[in-house]
Amino acid sequence: MIRDYPKKQWEDFSHELCHHINHVGVQYKLPSLFRELQENQANAFMYHFAVPSFMLKNIRLPATKRESISLISDLFQVTYPFAEKRLDMYLRKLISFKYQSFMIKKIKKGRKSYMPTIEKRGEKSFRLVVDIGTKSKRKRKVKTIRIEDSALLKTTKKLRNYLESEWYKFKTEVEAGAYITPHKRTFNMFIEDWEKNMPWTISMIKLVKLMNILWGKKYSPILETCT
Repeated sequence: MIRDYPKKQWEDFSHELCHHINHVGVQYKLPSLFRELQENQANAFMYHFAVPSFMLKNIRLPATKRESISLISDLFQVTYPFAEKRLDMYLRKLISFKYQSFMIKKIKKGRKSYMPTIEKRGEKSFRLVVDIGTKSKRKRKVKTIRIEDSALLKTTKKLRNYLESEWYKFKTEVEAGAYITPHKRTFNMFIEDWEKNMPWTISMIKLVKLMNILWGKKYSPILETCT
């Protein structure tokens, strides 16, 4: 329509302005996917430049969607379809932001009793502490992690976020019973478990002792020192 021509010019100007500011090169010589990317970027810029979000935020929109679209179209001098799409974009963003804020508050509320316990043990090592069970039968699980990334160690927020994410992973493993506490095992402990779990076999040490008696030689001095 002729009366919408100035509005269409304004929309086209907003689109081309993005190419002038953000893009370089001859577009028709670029790969098709890259051209598509630039066009999508220009369209997004067009809607936000012609109808800025900070202005929409300060407008009291009518009760009905049709009236809101007409108001945006007249106020910002854009076509009706343009105003309709821009309103949909704005409402989706607004709903998404409110939902995100709601979920953040909910998560923080649920985590008040589970604040991460993280202790610095050395220059690159940290200890994660998780308490499980009731107050009368509370058990404490600990896990030490070592960070070799020097760039991460120099930061504060990123390091804290990383340590907290590792703490929550550790807590999940502990609660699911999937975490096995590491401990040092001696050779004698291995032999005892081996004899206990495999009683139908001959003990390695007993076998060596038997060979020593029969042949009078020490075939395994290492095993002899373990007895």
